Amino acid sequence: MAYVYPTTAIELELSGWRLGIVGASELGTTTKLAGGGWADVTTDLLEDPIVLDYGFHSDHPSDRVAPPGTLTFGLRNDANNSGNQLGYYSPNHASKRLGFDFGIRARLKQTYSGVTYYWMGTLSQIVVEPGQYEGRRVTCVAVDWMDVPMRNTAPTALQVNKRSDQVFSAVLANLATQPTATTVRIGNETFAYALDNVPSNVKALGTFSDVARSELGYIFAVRDQTAGQTVVNENRRYRSSVTALLVTLDNTMHMLEVPGDRGDVLNHFLLTVYPRRVDSGQTTVVAKIDVADATAILVGQTQTVFIDYTDPVQRDTKIGATNLVLPLVAGTDFHFTANADGTGADLDANFTVTASDKGSEV
Repeated sequence: MAYVYPTTAIELELSGWRLGIVGASELGTTTKLAGGGWADVTTDLLEDPIVLDYGFHSDHPSDRVAPPGTLTFGLRNDANNSGNQLGYYSPNHASKRLGFDFGIRARLKQTYSGVTYYWMGTLSQIVVEPGQYEGRRVTCVAVDWMDVPMRNTAPTALQVNKRSDQVFSAVLANLATQPTATTVRIGNETFAYALDNVPSNVKALGTFSDVARSELGYIFAVRDQTAGQTVVNENRRYRSSVTALLVTLDNTMHMLEVPGDRGDVLNHFLLTVYPRRVDSGQTTVVAKIDVADATAILVGQTQTVFIDYTDPVQRDTKIGATNLVLPLVAGTDFHFTANADGTGADLDANFTVTASDKGSEV
């Protein structure tokens, strides 16, 4: 749990927070609740526990990128809610609240000793409990921005002589949905080549993980005092440079336990290095596609195919390239045939080919 308490004593003011929902959707919905602002739905909350879970779940050295955070809460769906409508929080109901559907934003506001923090996410699960004799309740789960890189790819050009924060920012810029705020620390490491071994179908969260583990830094989403959605990229030295105490233990803190186990003490690291050979001159490489993966292209159709670079001698060995020379000569650099097995009529003259370099593939 990524909780940071700004005071010496923890003061969780349950009366000082509210849950708001706005209809500005990442799915393109333009309909908004409460005239485009935040609608307070506190009166519609059930007495079920409201669970906010985000940040890192362990302190293992390999855990460098936080998983998507979640906010779980329940809303009453009977006619005694704030809209006086049965089915007010059922997305497919005729009386549903305007704009309430998947993808709208949910915001949790919490106040600690006069300092207010926001957590914001988008609705990912809406579980409606129907039936005349059932509870007429709706359980909702909202996810924070870390859900975006987990579900989306972000193909990025090869990064040459870039710091880890620059690589992170390059991948982030290629995601369609951006966080409302970011905090990016300058990286300690500069990589000669980065993202040269990342295929286009890899999710951005996996790429973030490679960047964070290479830097020994952290990437995560946190609450803040304004936007509610700040994504942080930390270098490995930032935490050791923080001198101010985040929590002070004193007698005003009750029932606080700090577990300790010598098995959790890190006294040995195993570092695996993968050597890389870099050719300074121009090298002939091969973009390999198996016959089994051959694709059919209809008349007038445009199709995009990603093909990995391979070593000309060891065809199963994937490699990367920095500057791609594209002669694109029919019959030499590409070949289209009438049959998927490479036989039949030569169709090269019927196709226009455009190629671009993606570091590890074309």
